[in-house]
Amino acid sequence: MTRLLMALWVMLLLTSLAEAQEKYAFYKVKNVETGDHLNLRSGPGLKNPIISSIPHDADEIRVLTWAAYEEDHSWLPISWKDKKGWVNANYLQGYQKQQTSPVAVKVDRETKETRKIKPQFNCSGTEPFWGIDIHRKHMVYQDANGLKFKAPIVFYGKATNSPSGNLVSSAVDKQHAIVLVMEKTSCSDGMSDINYHYKTTVLIDQNNALSGCCND
Repeated sequence: MTRLLMALWVMLLLTSLAEAQEKYAFYKVKNVETGDHLNLRSGPGLKNPIISSIPHDADEIRVLTWAAYEEDHSWLPISWKDKKGWVNANYLQGYQKQQTSPVAVKVDRETKETRKIKPQFNCSGTEPFWGIDIHRKHMVYQDANGLKFKAPIVFYGKATNSPSGNLVSSAVDKQHAIVLVMEKTSCSDGMSDINYHYKTTVLIDQNNALSGCCND
């Protein structure tokens, strides 16, 4: 319990220093001149052969999984139309697209099954890439190193001495622990003009502090 309280205290101090970062469902090409194209490679890094290309104005690009860091650059595995491969993350910009989602239904028509699969908060960051889905009774964590686990929530509430009402949550299982603090303030990743509702700092397994953004 003492270790948990100490971790919560450290997280509250770190929140004001958190850098705004976030992931997106859709990406588009940026920094590529009109008429040019973005190379699609078989793997992360220039050492991998070019297998195809996508236009300078391509959008609705999907990122398939976490990034890899090669040659001082982040590389993302993407899918665009019928093409799949790796691109330099410096040439992609995240954005949100208005669309109908299976979980984006009206509240008065929302079923119990929908509520079970819809997280209360989605939090994530980049370089290193990580993500947390906060559900009513558990959190799901995954990162670029392949670590993924689900842990039951043992605490969720507001910091009583925080003027902005910071949200604090922790989840613990037999092998892993998460302590997460969310501050109600605008958050942007620097890759797009999208603002997010919360800035967050996370402590994973008491030895890995991360920063990012959250949306509810």
